[in-house]
Amino acid sequence: MTHEDIRAALSRGWLDKRDRARLEAQLAEPVHSQSAGAATDAFEHIAIEGDGAFVSATKQALRMLRGTSGWAHTHNIRRIRSCDTGLPVGGALVGDTAEFETATWQGDPKFYASSIGHEGVHAGGADGSADGERRALTLQAKVLRELGAPRATVETIERHAANPTAFHSG
Repeated sequence: MTHEDIRAALSRGWLDKRDRARLEAQLAEPVHSQSAGAATDAFEHIAIEGDGAFVSATKQALRMLRGTSGWAHTHNIRRIRSCDTGLPVGGALVGDTAEFETATWQGDPKFYASSIGHEGVHAGGADGSADGERRALTLQAKVLRELGAPRATVETIERHAANPTAFHSG
C-alpha cells in the first residue's frame, strides 16, 4: 500500500482506533518499491498488479463474476492489486483501484469474486456511508447466491448488510 493509498484509507470513515493507528504507523514508515516478483497483467478492462498467484486468483474470480449481476459494477474499477494491511476488511477502494487482503484472494474464489463486485459498487459512487456499504453488501450477497456460495456465507453478508455500522466498527 503506497503512502497515497494509506492517506486515502485514513480519509475514509469506518476505521476503529486500532486500524487507524496501524495505518498511521505504516504512513510513518519509509516508502518501499514494488516487491520482487510482482507483475502487471490484465483481464478485459482491469489491470491486475501482484505476483503470479494473485493474478491467477484474480482472473479466476473475474471469470466467475462475469455473467452475474456484479459484473456491470466492475466497469468503474481500473486496477486490482493485493495488499496486506492487516485490516479486518477484505477489500478497499482507493481511487479506481480495488485492493484485497491476502486472506480474501487466497480464500474461497466465490467470496473473492463477490468482493470484487462489492468494491465495484463503491467505484460506481456508493460512498463509505452506512447506506453506501449497505448497497455494496446487498450486491455482494446477491452475487454469492448467483454463484451458489454456501448458505452460511450468504447469510453472514446479509446480516452485515442489515447493520453495516456494526460490521465496520470492528
